[in-house]
Amino acid sequence: MVYSGKLSKACQPCRDKRRKCDLQTPQCSPCLRLHIPCYGYRDTQELNVRDETTHVVQRARNNRQQRRKSKPQSEVLHTSSTDRSLRFSPHSLDEDHGKGGVGRQRPPRQPMVLSLAAPSAEIALGYFLSVFAETSSFSYLPAYLPALRDDADIMEAVYAPSLAALSLHYGSHRLMCEARSCYARALRQTNEALSERRTAVLDKTLLCVLLLTTFEALTFSGRSSPRNWVLHVRGSTNILLLREAAKVDTELGRRLTYHASINTIAECGTYNVPIPMPFRLLQESSTPVRKTTECSGLDDILRHLFILMIRYVTILSSMKGTLATEFVTKCLELDADLAALLEMQQKHMPYQVINVPNDDEELRKATKGAKVCAYRDIIHTYQSQRDAFLFNSVRLIRMVINEKIFLASGPSPRGVILNEPQPGSFLSEIWMELPQKATQQAAELINDILASVPYSLELLPPAFRMMARTLLWPLSVTAVTEVCPPEAKMYIIDRLKKLAWFHDLAQAKEAATMLEEGAKLEDW
Repeated sequence: MVYSGKLSKACQPCRDKRRKCDLQTPQCSPCLRLHIPCYGYRDTQELNVRDETTHVVQRARNNRQQRRKSKPQSEVLHTSSTDRSLRFSPHSLDEDHGKGGVGRQRPPRQPMVLSLAAPSAEIALGYFLSVFAETSSFSYLPAYLPALRDDADIMEAVYAPSLAALSLHYGSHRLMCEARSCYARALRQTNEALSERRTAVLDKTLLCVLLLTTFEALTFSGRSSPRNWVLHVRGSTNILLLREAAKVDTELGRRLTYHASINTIAECGTYNVPIPMPFRLLQESSTPVRKTTECSGLDDILRHLFILMIRYVTILSSMKGTLATEFVTKCLELDADLAALLEMQQKHMPYQVINVPNDDEELRKATKGAKVCAYRDIIHTYQSQRDAFLFNSVRLIRMVINEKIFLASGPSPRGVILNEPQPGSFLSEIWMELPQKATQQAAELINDILASVPYSLELLPPAFRMMARTLLWPLSVTAVTEVCPPEAKMYIIDRLKKLAWFHDLAQAKEAATMLEEGAKLEDW
């Protein structure tokens, strides 16, 4: 905020017409002479402020770029013993953000170490494979990349999201510039490959498109629609159809097909459009590959999640114009299958539930002395960030399904054609109780989602803290549902602000602002 000048003490009519007001009581002379009502004079103790945040940030960035240009290129960044671990204490929302964080400093980022023997692209590649890929859809890539290292086109596409991820981790503008250069070269090479049918169906082409899609997801900022991400997703869908027609089937190709299919389903769900019919034919070939008995549990979970996501998008996209009883029946069936999937996840990837007031010993082990902000004093700790993301994905889908049940079975159904269940049917026996049960079930799922926030935001090792970005989607969607309790929404807004503050994540700040303003969240 910036001070915009001294306030005028004149009355409102004189200020509007820019007349000289003599401030007489009970009425000023100009108003008395013109026979218009004078409403008195305003309090001048208040400040006239204007939001200059955008301009200040832009000036700071420009100054930083000028300083970097003036530094010699041979300057080397040195390590320091700065402790990057955070210390959060339980606090009220007003203390944390309402006062603007006076006296609080952003935790220092871990210093970036560069040397002549280790190019930044190789450091970024190591970070991408060891940290980012393990918690993203590219978890399969490290096993295949050694055989692809000699392909310059693939490595150019790999370096783009790698440098972007490392840039976001360190807040480095220079690394982001390198990432954009790699992206531009990889995009040109990919477009050339797509120009011929023979090269368009290759594994390397689909892999490059998926890598470029990830780059767009990492670098997208602002409130506008992620158009470039959508274009890449739709392009990968077309490649899948070409590959199916060409009967392309490889071990890596099946992994890539599953990855691209998940992106396609997510894009259809985001814009609430039906899944293309030709794409449904790829369902069988889009399941993950089982390699060992050890990973079969995860593969089963991913295969079930893939099938349930297709059903989820299909049900929601056909909601309008469907009979209420028919829609609710489909939702109840899907909800039961999602509950079974959560039980399967709990069996193969169990997590720990910590009650903050009662489990002192377990809390100390999990937090290692760091104080966290827990919703309703419950914290979930997971074996990995990937597990947390998978759990929250299923919970979020199930929560939205219960919201739709609440909307369709209530006294004033919305989005469906009003009708009543047939007497004597199973649905007629539970119809009156459905809205309340759906609300209660959604509240339990929201509690579980919010219980995972401290783990991702505050308890992960410093190298993995960037993966807290995965909280943006479940928190934002949860907050705008009609079944979200007010106290949960307040907690979500506070955590989004913390996410934006700690990781310089513009989307989190925008989401928190729109939730506070009551505005509709835009497509991200």
